[in-house]
Amino acid sequence: MSRLYDRYADGLEPLQCLLTNSKWYREDHDTMVPRGLLLHDTSADNIFLHRYVMPADDDPNKDKLIEILGKNPYNNDWNHGGKDKDAGVSAFVGAIADGKTVTSIQSGAWNKEQWGCGSGRFGSLNKTHIQWEICQDNKKDVLYFKDVYEESIQLAAMLCKLYNIDPHATFEYKGYKIPTICCHWDAFLIGWNGIRIGKTGCKGGFGSGHTDIYDWDAMYDFMGLSMKEIYGDPYKINPYDNPVFNRIRDDIAKAMIDPVKQTGWVKNNGKWYYYDTDGKMVKADWIKYANQWYYLGDDGVMLTGWQEINGKRYYLYADGHMASSEWVDGYWLNCNGPQIYPHKGAWKENQKGKWWEDASGWFPFSQDQRIDGKVYNFNSRGYLI
Repeated sequence: MSRLYDRYADGLEPLQCLLTNSKWYREDHDTMVPRGLLLHDTSADNIFLHRYVMPADDDPNKDKLIEILGKNPYNNDWNHGGKDKDAGVSAFVGAIADGKTVTSIQSGAWNKEQWGCGSGRFGSLNKTHIQWEICQDNKKDVLYFKDVYEESIQLAAMLCKLYNIDPHATFEYKGYKIPTICCHWDAFLIGWNGIRIGKTGCKGGFGSGHTDIYDWDAMYDFMGLSMKEIYGDPYKINPYDNPVFNRIRDDIAKAMIDPVKQTGWVKNNGKWYYYDTDGKMVKADWIKYANQWYYLGDDGVMLTGWQEINGKRYYLYADGHMASSEWVDGYWLNCNGPQIYPHKGAWKENQKGKWWEDASGWFPFSQDQRIDGKVYNFNSRGYLI
C-alpha cells in the first residue's frame, strides 16, 4: 500500500469530512485545550474509511469526498447510522476507495471534547486528549499496519507541533500523572482499581476497558517485539514505559523535526529530481538550468529520450537537457525543441563524398550542422568536410 500524503507540513492538512449529523458533533460539548493524543483501533476487519466516515448530504464537498473515500452502501457510517451513537473522535486513519492508499480524515474539531475512551473512577481523558480511530484489518497484515502506523505518526507530529505537546512528557490531572501519548487501554490502566474484568467493581481510572491498540498482532511483528511478552497479561502493561509506546513516542518526536530543505538537483535511487527554491519538488513541468531546458515527469523524475509532452515530441539527452535546432534520429527539432518538421533526414553518399539530405531534397551547405549530438561541417556544395 501507499500513503496519500508523506507528511503534514507547510499548510498541508488532512482531508476533512466532518461528522455534522452525528450525536457527538450536534451536542454542545465543551472545547478543550488538547494536552495529549490518544489512539484507538476499530476492532473490526474493515480497512475502508467509508465504513465510518461519509459526508453529510449537505456537505459542499460531498461528491469529491465520495470520489476519494468510496460509498458506504449501508449508511451505517458515523455520520448517518451514527446519529444516536455515543461515540465521536476527531479523526480516522484507513484506506480510501482504491483499497491501496492510506490517509487521515479529520471528522471533527481537534479541540472538541471527545467521546472516545469512555470514563473511569477519576474522570476521562476525553477532556484532555485528541483521539482518532485506526481502521483495523484482520490484525495480521504487517504492510497495512506499517502504512497506518506511519500515517498516525505523521498526524501525531502535526498535532503535537500545533498544540505544543511533548510526546515524551506527562502532566498532572485529577491527581494522577498522565502520559501525553497513550491509547484506550492506557486510559483504563492509569488509576484502575486492581480488580480484573469480570469481577465485581472493576473500574478503570480514566477510560473503559478496551485493549486497543495493544491487541493488534501485526504491530508486534512490525516493531520486532513479542506479543506474548507484552500482551500476554494486558493488566501488567506499564502505560508510562513499555516497548510499544516508547517506540511510538520516539517516532513522533523524530517526525516533528522538520527535514532539511532540499533545493536544486537531487539524485535518489539512481533517478534525478529537481526542487525549487522553496524546497518543493517540480513535477510535470519544464525547468531551465545552466541555460538548458529539462523536463520533470508526473512523479518528478527527470525524463530522457524521446518524449511526447503536451502533444509535441521532444528529445531529451541522457543528461536530461532538451535537444533544439538539430537533427536527432533523422528528425529536425526546432529552436524551441519540438519535432514538427515533417521531412525526415538521412546520410547519403556518392563517389564525391558524404552529405545529409532530408526527404524534401534540402541539405545543409557552407555551415555547421548538429546531427545526433555531433557537429558536422559542410562545404559550399553540401559535402561533409
